[in-house]
Amino acid sequence: MADGAIPRVNVVKVAHHGSNNGSSSEWIDATRPQLAVISVGVGNSYGHPSPGVIAGWEAGGARVYRTDHDGSVVIIANDDGSFVLTTDRSDPKGVVEFRPFVQEDRGAAQATPAVAPSCCRICSRGKACGNSCISADKQCHQPPGCACNAKP
Repeated sequence: MADGAIPRVNVVKVAHHGSNNGSSSEWIDATRPQLAVISVGVGNSYGHPSPGVIAGWEAGGARVYRTDHDGSVVIIANDDGSFVLTTDRSDPKGVVEFRPFVQEDRGAAQATPAVAPSCCRICSRGKACGNSCISADKQCHQPPGCACNAKP
């Protein structure tokens, strides 16, 4: 970090379940992600994640998702650098779309709620094709766009 070689990232998996010793303010400032995902068990005996760590990532401009509150977090990257996120506990239209940031942009990243076209589908198995999921070894014959270009 001393020579500024750490690039900005879109998504970070927060270290050590969000404990106090897993994230520093310098690391948050260097990476400045749009999303911070904390993998943590419900009611764990360590008290993870730390409220200070959550506040630090949020102050750095990240939207924080936690597996203890949100369930599984699924992020699918598209060919154009954008990505979508949904969780086990989001409502059926709970897909959030993120646009890739410009590396030189020092401003806060912006997320916009997606208006999911009817063709959008996020699949936990296989791959998306239009409004359905197909086997990963099958070819999608839907027009390009939406989930047809998504990659798990």
